[in-house]
Amino acid sequence: MECIYYKAPYGTLCLSAEDECLTSCLWTEGNGAHESESSILKKACHWLDCYFSGKKLPALPRLDHCNATPFAVAVRETLAKIPYGSTATYSDIAAEIGRPGAVRAVGTACARNPFHVFIPCHRVVPAAGGIGNYAAGSAIKEYLIGLEKIFSKRILLSAKLF
Repeated sequence: MECIYYKAPYGTLCLSAEDECLTSCLWTEGNGAHESESSILKKACHWLDCYFSGKKLPALPRLDHCNATPFAVAVRETLAKIPYGSTATYSDIAAEIGRPGAVRAVGTACARNPFHVFIPCHRVVPAAGGIGNYAAGSAIKEYLIGLEKIFSKRILLSAKLF
């Protein structure tokens, strides 16, 4: 497994890859190598460059969902459908996957999402209002939502996530 650190405008992301699949992308306070010869990590960094600069997003790198439960995969597939610059509620996601009573389980699946930014769990907010929780903290969640609102008119998502 190879790991690199990506310096984002509001923090650092640690990207891990194995066998030409991205295995994780998580916010971290760590530091380390910023360049890699791995084609999957180069593709992931290019995607992040486009995301953070408001450019049209290329196709996603392959994401490794091997360790995810079928429920977690269903949640991730639904998160991937939330339009850039928009938000959805945990109950919206639960209803979309056909499990309207599983709102808390959706929250847990979001919290365990290993692909921060790529699978947009930051776009999920509570039905009662507010920003809600985010594994990397509410400040980063607010930043990402705000960034997308600024760029949403300029970006046309063309990538199929699954």
